[in-house]
Amino acid sequence: QRPDEAIPDSVEAAAARYADAIEATQPAGPVAVAGHSYGALLALEVARQLSSRGRVIAFLGLLDNAAPADAPVIQRDDCAWLDYIALRIGKLAQTPLPLPEGAGDYPARLAALIERMVAARLLPAGVGPETLARFVDIYRANAAAAGRYRPGRLAAPVPATLFLAASDDPDLERDDAHGAEPARGWARLLAAPVLIARGTQPRMNANEVMTIGRKRRRAASSAASIADSPSSRFITANSTIRMA
Repeated sequence: QRPDEAIPDSVEAAAARYADAIEATQPAGPVAVAGHSYGALLALEVARQLSSRGRVIAFLGLLDNAAPADAPVIQRDDCAWLDYIALRIGKLAQTPLPLPEGAGDYPARLAALIERMVAARLLPAGVGPETLARFVDIYRANAAAAGRYRPGRLAAPVPATLFLAASDDPDLERDDAHGAEPARGWARLLAAPVLIARGTQPRMNANEVMTIGRKRRRAASSAASIADSPSSRFITANSTIRMA
């Protein structure tokens, strides 16, 4: 998103942008979508919106996230959000980014996180606080939108695969709303059975995603269609990239 662009306040509004972009890029033919984390919710909603426009969804990939549930949204103040985001970035990058205990106000903690990310080569030198503050704003808006999202069942029989890390990380929030349900609540939202693919690492990272993706492409013809489809999209928490 551009710095001056309004942050979508709902999953539906954000997904509409992706659906419009896919339609503009590839106005005909089957579509394959996949999303990681908050992007899994976006992928479901993109599939719903494109399906309602008459498009065939050839594949839906849901990466390391549970389905929406009627659960209370966790409330945090500015500094607590920054601490949590630092924890998540550190987990994904496999580089701890601890902020000092009780380190000042929000601007001071923001500057401390930038310093640590630059030192870990996760950000280029010279990044200003407004850039990371914008990311934090987007992350918080996405979390709030996810908490409000209550989709109905997707009527079309969309082939779907749920990709999960090898185990849950006790330091992060996990899915308690769906109990021990293997499909993490997604089965009730989809007409077709949900395939489940477990990774080998305790948390999902880019290498793990691509490894699982290659295995699924070899193992299932539905997944193989992703590589052939010119309109395949991978939706992350805050961006979209073309799939390889």
